[in-house]
Amino acid sequence: MSFKAHFLNVGCADCAIFEMDNDLVVIDCGYRRFSNGASKPTNIANYLKQTIGKTYIDLLIITHPHHDHYLGMEDLVGNFTVAEFWGSPYQRRHGDNSLSLDDWNEYLKLKDALVPDNQKRFTCTKDVRKKFSDCEFLVLGPRKNVNNNETRECHDASLVVWVSSPANNFLVCGDASDSELELIMADWKLSNCHVLRASHHGSENGANLDFIKAVSPRDTIISTQSGVFDNLPSNTALQRYRTNSTKVFRTDSDGTCTTPLK
Repeated sequence: MSFKAHFLNVGCADCAIFEMDNDLVVIDCGYRRFSNGASKPTNIANYLKQTIGKTYIDLLIITHPHHDHYLGMEDLVGNFTVAEFWGSPYQRRHGDNSLSLDDWNEYLKLKDALVPDNQKRFTCTKDVRKKFSDCEFLVLGPRKNVNNNETRECHDASLVVWVSSPANNFLVCGDASDSELELIMADWKLSNCHVLRASHHGSENGANLDFIKAVSPRDTIISTQSGVFDNLPSNTALQRYRTNSTKVFRTDSDGTCTTPLK
């Protein structure tokens, strides 16, 4: 089976692409963001068409409804076919400061436009899985009861996805919060991870030290861009990843990372 993973340089946003023979899975589809608050399209659509040569996505996973993870969907509408969609179970509540009402409504609108058949859209929690040839995509979190917590934030319900392939295992963390990562540690054995896609662009919240030690990845990839937000990526987070990984890659300095990582 042919397999290749791509972690795109999309600034302080996210996009990971997994090619498996004739199958294609995309995790997150963000927009590049600037320090003045402006956003612009990333190269995701062009990358899919020109580098990978496909306009058909077998599975699109959006880890959570923040625009640096979903807004690139607008470039896919009308140009790509998405067979199946997985999204976070997060439900926005009134006055939620972790997710604006505009972002929430825009996310729902784009999801409906890109995958109009609601039978192909799934809200996912722990244990949801799907196989493509010799690869499996397994949702490690959040738990099903995540919306029962009245103090929850959007990052508490970010999808965290384990990707197993014949050669490597990947752990893609979206923007999972420290508290969610604590629960994932309680629910799963996290050893034998070869590539960790670090949570939240190298933020300290998401760089849970116990979690990083439990995962003990060979390589860590941080999808980030310095100068957009204060203290991002965090020096504390960077040190934790460097201490507990053989090698750390940053998309802002290393560019798009593809397997095999070098």
